[in-house]
Amino acid sequence: MKFLESAATTAAKTAIFNISSPTVKNGIERQKHTVTYSLRCPVTAFVGVFAAKPSLFTSGWDVDVIQGTEPNTLIVKDYITDGYDILLKYNESGNVTFAQQATGYNHPQYGAVTIRMASDNTPSTVNFCSRTMNLRVNYVVSAGTFGQATDTFVGK
Repeated sequence: MKFLESAATTAAKTAIFNISSPTVKNGIERQKHTVTYSLRCPVTAFVGVFAAKPSLFTSGWDVDVIQGTEPNTLIVKDYITDGYDILLKYNESGNVTFAQQATGYNHPQYGAVTIRMASDNTPSTVNFCSRTMNLRVNYVVSAGTFGQATDTFVGK
């Protein structure tokens, strides 16, 4: 079993133990015990510097992701523009949600750009163990949106 090795995954695993003893009299033979386990990593193992790739741009850059002040929240610091953070909420299953928020970026043709969750029901996800996050997004301007896309974050 690989609990703390890099090959460990967060997918649940099952171990079955058959316990028997030829020397214990009156022992119940062939006891079977099943243990289900999965790798869980705390949010403190996740936060730090990430290589971010916003779908709105052709290249990415490094950002800091920190714990929010409220339970089960993360903050992407200065995501698109300095001074404009993105507040995210996560649950135990690794699903991420967020409200529509200003990015501070002004598109040269369409003006102010906000970010909101994609409306195609594809979830945004975070994996604290692999230090990855995928945000399903929709960048919005006064003329409409730039469509559904995925912004990626990989821990460094």
